[in-house]
Amino acid sequence: MKHFYTLLFSVLFSLSSVFAADEQSFNFLNAISLEHTGNLVSGDDGIKAKKGDFCFELTRKDNDTETVVAQLFVSTASQTVNYLAGAYRIGAIGVYSYIYDENGNSTRLASGALMLECVGDTTTTIDETKTLTLPLYRIRLIDAKTTEGETVSFEANRIPAFGMDKQYYEEYRNDNTQHLDDWYFIPLDRQVQAENLDLVLYQTINRTKNDGVWLVQGLDPEDVLEGYAVVLVGASKSILGAEPSVLTVGNNGAPLTCIYKGAESITVEGGYGVVYLNQQADTIFDFYLKGTNATYYHVMMQSYPRYDNSFDTNEDFSHVYTSAYIHALKNEVSISVADDETAGEIVFYVNELDPDLVLPEGEYTVSADCEPWQVKASYGVDLATYYLDPTYFAVLVDGAADEMTFLTQGIVNVTHNDRQLLIQINGTNSNEKKIEVTIDLLVTDLEDTAIEHNAQPSRKIMEENGRIIILHNGNRYDMQGQMLP
Repeated sequence: MKHFYTLLFSVLFSLSSVFAADEQSFNFLNAISLEHTGNLVSGDDGIKAKKGDFCFELTRKDNDTETVVAQLFVSTASQTVNYLAGAYRIGAIGVYSYIYDENGNSTRLASGALMLECVGDTTTTIDETKTLTLPLYRIRLIDAKTTEGETVSFEANRIPAFGMDKQYYEEYRNDNTQHLDDWYFIPLDRQVQAENLDLVLYQTINRTKNDGVWLVQGLDPEDVLEGYAVVLVGASKSILGAEPSVLTVGNNGAPLTCIYKGAESITVEGGYGVVYLNQQADTIFDFYLKGTNATYYHVMMQSYPRYDNSFDTNEDFSHVYTSAYIHALKNEVSISVADDETAGEIVFYVNELDPDLVLPEGEYTVSADCEPWQVKASYGVDLATYYLDPTYFAVLVDGAADEMTFLTQGIVNVTHNDRQLLIQINGTNSNEKKIEVTIDLLVTDLEDTAIEHNAQPSRKIMEENGRIIILHNGNRYDMQGQMLP
């Protein structure tokens, strides 16, 4: 059946040093289904082949000579044969894959991610009277690992594919009265018209070590409130690699992978993708999700630099506050300060709350480790949401932040004197400018200091015009506490 095709498509491998001197190319994909071949690995713990297990044989034809360039033994969770587009895991079925060079030497692959995307179709001639329409694929091998620890990758565009059942084909060759019509198949993939969503990776929860799952959230950086947001949930031993299917519904029936457009929720009924690192070591999530609204979404999430401290001032900051707002959350105490000229937020990490003045007395070190007896060091402005990362202070001009200083190093001393709470901050920002702040509070009947136990903390966000607003319990406030429309 391999002699059917006559078109020429090529691809260049980007390989490890093993193949650096050899330009490898292929122009055809034989998708060999292993479904009916019995055990793929023999022995007491033999692995039985199932639907969705393939040997993807990549071949090159030069004139009448056909060469096998690679044999990739892969598995997908989609459990389909007639549709090939999707994400595949190399090594998942316990069989080594191979890539061959021009001299017939082989390199063995132990793991990796493979992604197939249908990009159209083509018509090729079988003989003088018959033609065959085959789908065309973009094929990507991403960060495959050899048994020698090298990395292998390649990308190919517009590669035609033909399918066959390995066991049925062998039986047909031995007895051409068997499996006349079921030893081969034409893949049914058609090019998907997907809506492209380019999002910034905002949150990652990695539970692959203990629970075998991960969760990420992406946001539209141009429109955080009304734009698209996507929550992806996958099940694997590592976040990096192929994800043949996403988790759509939890054990309690609640949706897991979801797409949001402003306040609208779009239920996802299935999807697949790959997670990999680009040359800048940014994590890339490349997924196709199908919504119950019959729309496909091509989701690209990238972990751009999350924070920006370029707003940090080159001036020293010194100020005294005599009022504050305190949020007490288990092992975290957030203190917000503001007057007509300045505003700020300090986050303390504690072992337990003080029963009288909430914030325990003692010395705190400014650090990004978020451990007890530390004050949070600021990363700057969150580029995805424009939240201001504590600890920071800002000079206000008509409610807008004219200057901001982000505490990155230093010592904070907290002392108690009866009902007097004294906080003294001595540190520097990212430009090594001094930050000297004193917060001196007389706490009587909690009139001077509003304290919320186990409350949802406020979030400060910088708008495009530079104004800082407070988001609290669904309402918007200025830095003086006045509710905004």
